[in-house]
Amino acid sequence: MQPIPIAWYEAKPGDRITLYGWGTDLPSGDSKNLPRRLQQLRTTVVPKQRCGDAFISAGEFCTDNLNGTAGPGPGDSGGAAVAVVNGVRTLVGTCRASGWCHPGRR
Repeated sequence: MQPIPIAWYEAKPGDRITLYGWGTDLPSGDSKNLPRRLQQLRTTVVPKQRCGDAFISAGEFCTDNLNGTAGPGPGDSGGAAVAVVNGVRTLVGTCRASGWCHPGRR
Protein backbone atom coordinates (compact mmCIF):
# COMPACT_ATOMS: atom_id res chain seq x y z
CA MET A 1 0.00 0.00 0.00
CA GLN A 2 1.12 3.49 -0.79
CA PRO A 3 -0.15 6.69 0.79
CA ILE A 4 -2.26 8.93 -1.42
CA PRO A 5 -1.36 12.60 -1.72
CA ILE A 6 -3.93 15.17 -0.67
CA ALA A 7 -5.01 17.68 -3.30
CA TRP A 8 -3.75 21.25 -3.06
CA TYR A 9 -6.90 22.55 -4.74
CA GLU A 10 -10.66 22.27 -4.27
CA ALA A 11 -12.58 20.09 -6.73
CA LYS A 12 -14.70 22.14 -9.12
CA PRO A 13 -17.63 21.42 -11.46
CA GLY A 14 -16.58 19.30 -14.41
CA ASP A 15 -13.77 17.50 -12.54
CA ARG A 16 -13.89 13.72 -13.06
CA ILE A 17 -13.49 11.84 -9.78
CA THR A 18 -13.87 8.33 -8.44
CA LEU A 19 -15.74 7.70 -5.19
CA TYR A 20 -14.91 4.69 -3.01
CA GLY A 21 -17.15 3.22 -0.34
CA TRP A 22 -18.71 0.22 1.38
CA GLY A 23 -22.30 1.47 1.15
CA THR A 24 -25.29 -0.18 -0.41
CA ASP A 25 -25.22 -0.52 -4.17
CA LEU A 26 -28.98 -1.03 -4.47
CA PRO A 27 -31.12 1.83 -5.80
CA SER A 28 -33.64 1.09 -3.04
CA GLY A 29 -31.03 2.01 -0.41
CA ASP A 30 -31.54 -1.36 1.30
CA SER A 31 -28.54 -1.77 3.59
CA LYS A 32 -29.27 -5.32 4.82
CA ASN A 33 -26.77 -6.88 2.40
CA LEU A 34 -23.85 -4.48 2.11
CA PRO A 35 -21.11 -5.26 -0.43
CA ARG A 36 -18.21 -7.44 0.66
CA ARG A 37 -15.85 -5.64 -1.69
CA LEU A 38 -14.94 -1.98 -1.79
CA GLN A 39 -17.12 -0.27 -4.40
CA GLN A 40 -16.03 2.47 -6.76
CA LEU A 41 -18.01 4.91 -8.84
CA ARG A 42 -16.66 7.20 -11.55
CA THR A 43 -18.57 10.45 -11.49
CA THR A 44 -18.29 14.18 -12.06
CA VAL A 45 -18.33 17.19 -9.74
CA VAL A 46 -21.41 19.29 -10.52
CA PRO A 47 -22.39 22.86 -9.55
CA LYS A 48 -23.58 23.20 -5.96
CA GLN A 49 -26.97 24.40 -7.20
CA ARG A 50 -27.62 20.83 -8.42
CA CYS A 51 -27.64 19.74 -4.77
CA GLY A 52 -30.74 21.82 -4.23
CA ASP A 53 -31.76 22.09 -0.61
CA ALA A 54 -29.40 19.32 0.56
CA PHE A 55 -27.76 21.58 3.16
CA ILE A 56 -24.42 21.69 1.34
CA SER A 57 -21.95 23.98 3.09
CA ALA A 58 -19.55 26.46 1.53
CA GLY A 59 -16.65 24.01 1.94
CA GLU A 60 -18.30 21.04 0.22
CA PHE A 61 -18.74 19.97 -3.38
CA CYS A 62 -21.51 18.02 -5.07
CA THR A 63 -21.25 14.97 -7.35
CA ASP A 64 -23.49 13.76 -10.14
CA ASN A 65 -26.10 11.10 -9.39
CA LEU A 66 -27.43 9.86 -12.73
CA ASN A 67 -31.09 8.83 -12.58
CA GLY A 68 -30.94 9.20 -8.80
CA THR A 69 -29.35 5.74 -8.59
CA ALA A 70 -25.70 6.23 -9.57
CA GLY A 71 -24.29 8.14 -6.63
CA PRO A 72 -23.07 7.55 -3.10
CA GLY A 73 -25.56 5.92 -0.77
CA PRO A 74 -26.07 4.76 2.80
CA GLY A 75 -22.79 3.44 4.18
CA ASP A 76 -20.53 5.40 1.80
CA SER A 77 -19.93 8.28 4.20
CA GLY A 78 -16.23 8.79 4.89
CA GLY A 79 -15.22 7.14 1.63
CA ALA A 80 -12.52 8.67 -0.54
CA ALA A 81 -13.12 11.04 -3.46
CA VAL A 82 -10.12 10.66 -5.78
CA ALA A 83 -9.05 12.54 -8.91
CA VAL A 84 -6.15 11.88 -11.23
CA VAL A 85 -3.92 14.96 -11.19
CA ASN A 86 -0.98 14.97 -13.60
CA GLY A 87 -1.23 11.18 -13.76
CA VAL A 88 -1.25 10.76 -9.96
CA ARG A 89 -4.30 9.57 -8.01
CA THR A 90 -4.98 12.35 -5.49
CA LEU A 91 -7.45 12.62 -2.60
CA VAL A 92 -9.77 15.56 -3.28
CA GLY A 93 -12.21 14.86 -0.45
CA THR A 94 -14.28 12.47 1.59
CA CYS A 95 -17.93 11.73 0.97
CA ARG A 96 -21.22 11.99 2.68
CA ALA A 97 -23.78 9.48 1.44
CA SER A 98 -26.08 12.17 0.19
CA GLY A 99 -23.93 12.99 -2.82
CA TRP A 100 -21.61 15.70 -1.62
CA CYS A 101 -18.07 15.68 -0.33
CA HIS A 102 -15.76 17.51 2.06
CA PRO A 103 -12.68 18.84 0.28
CA GLY A 104 -9.34 17.24 1.09
CA ARG A 105 -7.32 20.40 0.52
CA ARG A 106 -4.06 20.76 2.41
